[in-house]
Amino acid sequence: MCKNIFLLIAVLLAAGCSSAASHYRSHGDGPSLYRVLHEDIRDGQSLEQVKSHLGPGDIPSNQDKYRDIQRRILAKRPAVLPSGVEDKDQFIQWQYDGNPFMILQFRGNLLVNHQPRHFQEYKPFTSVR
Repeated sequence: MCKNIFLLIAVLLAAGCSSAASHYRSHGDGPSLYRVLHEDIRDGQSLEQVKSHLGPGDIPSNQDKYRDIQRRILAKRPAVLPSGVEDKDQFIQWQYDGNPFMILQFRGNLLVNHQPRHFQEYKPFTSVR
């Protein structure tokens, strides 16, 4: 009986460690980040729920910069940002593939403007320089 319980615990631990979220937290790779953003992360989730999948992330020092970028996008393509941009929105970033970041937008501690379909296929980071 104890042997079966230990086997069950080992299987459950192995299954949890193989998830895309735990893989991303361990390796910081783009394909697993995109998979988590596509399959596990949804608009309206709390910051804590998102962090439970992706890890703590970082708060960029220049929040106004990201609000300005979002406002420019909103002016050209409003469908991309259905919840718009507000002055108190907070942006959190996560690194992947050793590159700068993936930024998510939070309002009142809830994720806004996240569209999982944009993460269906992994697209490696490319610099615009």
